[in-house]
Amino acid sequence: MGPFSRFDHHQQGEPRSILYCAQSLSCCVVECFGDTGVIESQGSRLAFLNTTRALTLLDLQGNGAMLAGSVAALAATADRKLSQAWSRYFYETLPVDGILYSNAHNSEPAIALYERAEPAIQCLEDHPLGDPWDAWPPAAGGR
Repeated sequence: MGPFSRFDHHQQGEPRSILYCAQSLSCCVVECFGDTGVIESQGSRLAFLNTTRALTLLDLQGNGAMLAGSVAALAATADRKLSQAWSRYFYETLPVDGILYSNAHNSEPAIALYERAEPAIQCLEDHPLGDPWDAWPPAAGGR
């Protein structure tokens, strides 16, 4: 399926995948629901992740985008075909696990991880977004 989202690097029928994540809940919320302004919990999940090794991320924040041959506005463009084409280029030419960028809605750091990072990702918790917060057990290492 897809590509749909900002840095989806696959084309129809390609066996690629991408994981969008962030270190703050506010960034996760605006990345998922910022375009519509409506939080739809049906079918949405919140996961707490850990990495088992250092990830190599292409930093597109600030002047990092210029160093990568692009512009920082790439992370905020509404032209998904453009940002997806750049993501395919980065994926195919650079040995990176993903992209670090400032999200378009509140400029917080966000991460798009390519499927090559999957072996380094460990899921600590995974919950339906509609679950009451107080019903969730504390994450390993705290929240």
